[in-house]
Amino acid sequence: MSDSGIIQSPLKNEIWIAAENLVSIEPLKRDQALDFLKEEGIFNSSPLAAYLLATRTTDEDLEVRYHSVQILGELLDIEDSPGMCLTDSALKHVHGFFAQIGKDQMIRLLEVGEVYLAAENALLNIFKISSCAGNILSGIVNDRKIPASIRQQAIFFGGRAGFLELILVFQNLIQRIEKSREKVGRNLSEKLLKEEGAIYSSAVVALGNLISGSKTEG
Repeated sequence: MSDSGIIQSPLKNEIWIAAENLVSIEPLKRDQALDFLKEEGIFNSSPLAAYLLATRTTDEDLEVRYHSVQILGELLDIEDSPGMCLTDSALKHVHGFFAQIGKDQMIRLLEVGEVYLAAENALLNIFKISSCAGNILSGIVNDRKIPASIRQQAIFFGGRAGFLELILVFQNLIQRIEKSREKVGRNLSEKLLKEEGAIYSSAVVALGNLISGSKTEG
């Protein structure tokens, strides 16, 4: 297939149907479309298909979301999957999508990481191509209205992806928790204490990773 898009394929009709099914109201059809387009190599070369794949990484259905993340993450993994990489035009469209994602979409990606440990590398590949990922993760880390488990995911991936802008965020978070622990008469439930401890530990580890990485780069 040429780099111009789906219509150049000899399987035009089946491919168009599959592309349409990517936005079907039925999760099963969306999931099946992912398999078909992956097997035909359409995501690699079609900018439209690659963009639609990117949109499915924040799908309402968690399984479809995970499936999409795995496929896209593999396509973005140049070192481990050199033959699976996207064309420049397809990659440009994927970049464009992730340059405009917001907090809610980022939370959906983090939910994938929370439930599916196997999605870790794929999510890292995705976060690394998003120009706004670091800032959005920072906002999630500091938002106490967001579930602690998701904030932990934001901390973990922020540290693993090497977003140096999060160093100060993690330092402030650690200091805030340490000062809070020093308060006399502090009364937190066992659940909140456990969540605070988990976030604190995650932040310490992530901060160490970022500081170590910045020294290596320097």
